[in-house]
Amino acid sequence: MSLAAYRRMDDLGRAVGPPHSHHRAVQVQRLWNIHYPQLHCHIPRDAQHQQQWFQWANSLQQDAFYFASAMRQAGLLHPVVHRLHSVLVQYPPDNATDDSWMANETLVLEALGRWSSYMRTFLPSDHFSPANQHLRVGQRWANERGVPFIATIYTNMEQMEGREVVVSATYGINFYWI
Repeated sequence: MSLAAYRRMDDLGRAVGPPHSHHRAVQVQRLWNIHYPQLHCHIPRDAQHQQQWFQWANSLQQDAFYFASAMRQAGLLHPVVHRLHSVLVQYPPDNATDDSWMANETLVLEALGRWSSYMRTFLPSDHFSPANQHLRVGQRWANERGVPFIATIYTNMEQMEGREVVVSATYGINFYWI
């Protein structure tokens, strides 16, 4: 944790005294009166929820950071969604009634397959051809070297000067001009 993050948490307060003690009650009342919005991210600050907020603040262990506890509670309120939720929700299985199917890896892979098929409709038919793949590799190499890409100088050759061109996967490449 950075020093700035630690100071921010410390500025919003630590629980003093044992839970439900007189010192804690005084501190909690002061925090309520100051009204730090960050400490109300999990329990709304209104008359209806005031007692619930006081119960939470008074029950924290001594020296616990109020802000860290509030953020943890807020995180528990909001369920974790799949990292590809925005894509997957567009391609659910036929019998899906909610998002619970996203926990099933097989159903997720099927949905990603449907998405992939849909996305391929926007690509030219020869997009994945070997020639185009070689061009993309050449473009990437040129970009990495900071030179303009000229397709004619990056060619894929199986034979050169009547000899087979072989590049070893484990050794470097040497050119000999005789």
